[in-house]
Amino acid sequence: MPKSGPLNAWYAATFKAQAFSLLKRSDYLTHVFVDGKALAQVKARNFNVSIEQGHVVDRFLLPLGKPVDLNVSK
Repeated sequence: MPKSGPLNAWYAATFKAQAFSLLKRSDYLTHVFVDGKALAQVKARNFNVSIEQGHVVDRFLLPLGKPVDLNVSK
């Protein structure tokens, strides 16, 4: 495993298969609310993993389904 930077395809696939499934069961360790209501089960996509300053960093996108106007949302 590299000391920094993106992981190769094998490491990325291994992290996705093992760690990403755990994150999914934990709702990706996020709490998303729109207009005061918890967002129901979202499906993450665009998983990416890298090593930054000695730490494993997972990045992914949690689509909201429809746009949220941050100027009027509570």
